[in-house]
Amino acid sequence: MTTLNAKSIIENTLSTLHKRIDNYDGTLLVQRTNGYLGECRFQFHEPANQIDFNHFEEQTNWCLPSGVRAFYEIHNGASLFMQENAVQFDILSLNGIVNNYWDFIPEHWYPVASHCDGDTLLVDSNLVKQGQNNCLIWFECGGTLEHAIHLPIPFEVWFDRFIISQGDHFWLWGTHRFYE
Repeated sequence: MTTLNAKSIIENTLSTLHKRIDNYDGTLLVQRTNGYLGECRFQFHEPANQIDFNHFEEQTNWCLPSGVRAFYEIHNGASLFMQENAVQFDILSLNGIVNNYWDFIPEHWYPVASHCDGDTLLVDSNLVKQGQNNCLIWFECGGTLEHAIHLPIPFEVWFDRFIISQGDHFWLWGTHRFYE
């Protein structure tokens, strides 16, 4: 069995997603939990370049995990699973990360994606600097830092599973909070 690296996983996931979208006039019919069925659209930004990466790192002193960087090399942000002009989930651009930082979270955490209800996917930059790829944190809007959920998967696996689960919060499937 061949082990794929972060860049390959991101490229394969995005390539297949783009094919599926292109086959259906830019929309996908998705089914989620509780019988939800609806058409979703997607919007992808142009790729980031080396100047963008350098500016981000110099401005913030944060490190990007390999999967996040691989995503930005293809798309510097995206709006995923949009429904009726509402964005379900945003992968923030590099500028969006800086503009959406909250001063109440640890300074080595930064947002990389956000849900329409305010829940946010964060990266722990200290873990990235230590060479760890399992650096994602799920922070629920209105929650406390103590209740943030450390996800035991790297971004590229999170993104692949997020697309497979059609935009559902798969990381909460094993908890009762998923149906709240």
